[in-house]
Amino acid sequence: MRPAVRVVALAVLPLVLGGCRMPGFEERARGAVQFRASLQEETRAFFETNSGPLTLAFSLELARARTLKLTQAQLDLQLAKIQRATAFSAFLPQVEATFTRSGTDVPLMRSFGAQSVQMSSKYVSEASIALTQPIFTPGAWLLFVESKHAVRAQELVRARAGELLDVQVAALFYQAAVAESLLRTYERQQEATRVLVDQTVALAREGYVLAAQRERAQARLLSDRYNVRLANDNLALTRAKLFEILRFWPTEQVPLEGASMLGVLARDWVLTAEDGGAQRVARAQVRTLTAEEWLWQTLVNRKELWAGDQMIEIRKTEVLRALTGFLPTLYGSASGNYTSEILQSPSQYWAGGLNATLSLFNGFLTVNAYREAKARRAAEFQLQEDRALALVVSTYEAYQNWCRADEQRAVAAQARKAAEMDYAETKARYEQAQETLSDVLDRLALMEAARVQAVTAEYAAALAEIVLRDAAGAGLHAERVMERQAAEDSGRERVFGGLLRGSK
Repeated sequence: MRPAVRVVALAVLPLVLGGCRMPGFEERARGAVQFRASLQEETRAFFETNSGPLTLAFSLELARARTLKLTQAQLDLQLAKIQRATAFSAFLPQVEATFTRSGTDVPLMRSFGAQSVQMSSKYVSEASIALTQPIFTPGAWLLFVESKHAVRAQELVRARAGELLDVQVAALFYQAAVAESLLRTYERQQEATRVLVDQTVALAREGYVLAAQRERAQARLLSDRYNVRLANDNLALTRAKLFEILRFWPTEQVPLEGASMLGVLARDWVLTAEDGGAQRVARAQVRTLTAEEWLWQTLVNRKELWAGDQMIEIRKTEVLRALTGFLPTLYGSASGNYTSEILQSPSQYWAGGLNATLSLFNGFLTVNAYREAKARRAAEFQLQEDRALALVVSTYEAYQNWCRADEQRAVAAQARKAAEMDYAETKARYEQAQETLSDVLDRLALMEAARVQAVTAEYAAALAEIVLRDAAGAGLHAERVMERQAAEDSGRERVFGGLLRGSK
């Protein structure tokens, strides 16, 4: 390449590369830097004032306060409240005030033969204020009733979204707690295996251990190192997913108090009594409940079904609103008027009237609207039944998992105890030359597996209970439910209490 051509190519190359750059990169880069710096600073500031490991209860509170996962549910509830306010405005009087001023360059005259008569003032000012009050508007009234049911339904949907968020946080906390416990278990096992490997290498030099046994011990140590790495990676990834919900920087190294999750295994239940109130039930009594009783709790507690009841009420109201097409609407009006026209007498006066409107030519359209509303109402009943069946089946599955998880926890605890005793006895006999190193390594592997299984089963039982509490609509916090019940007894109406009285 000629030197001149090379110089031109080098000069043009930055322009070409710059032209190929994605539009908006600088803006996106500034946004990325700002987001990262802001979230990192917020995370560090929070944990500087909130030191100590994260507990499950604190994580649930943080999720409700900080998450962005409930944005859509909150927006839907806000829009429903706005629509209710808009529907209520149909009952309010409408007030209109007007003012006009007009003028001509000369007074307007009309000729009657030889005479001319002035027809209007040269400048005229007119003012009026009119009030219109709806008197009989059944369509607007039923629309307001629908909006009230819609707000109640969205409040339940929002509350249910919060409960699902609790379960999601609990599941991630479970995974993180298991990974953290496994990490500590694998680290202890790695240290025990390292000590055994050192002994094996020393014995191999003296000729008391075969080379194959020495290599097997080395393989055991490498396996433990890999398990430590895997548990550490799982912990970091799960903690990042949890911090996504809590809106913290995902790589922040914050310890979790996994044992706080096990507290649910010692907590009483709060179930719905026959009169609809909240009743505290001891754990021993909960174990005696049958599957049918758990399904009944689902049918009376789940917020999806309460929201479905509100949708049924909306469909019923739509049927009535379709019938209002055959009814008249009645409005009353009153107005005050003023004019500066000198030829008009009086210049000030009041007026009033009634206005009734009845549509006579929309019968076919109204009949079809009524039929459509009835079809929607029938479909809503079927959807509610389908929803109830799905929730009942999910609760039945959660109940079975809960029962199995408790039994599995007992089995895993006993297996761990037996494996630890077997390993201790085998190692003692090995030190007395009564067992081979191969037997010791086999018992060590069994003990490690039993410990891991016991840790996993312990947390799995806690998660199974959390899932059952959610499936049955019992919630994760018994104390909060009891406080809500006490507030209702003292006169502060709960949402569910209001819905129950409204349905009656």
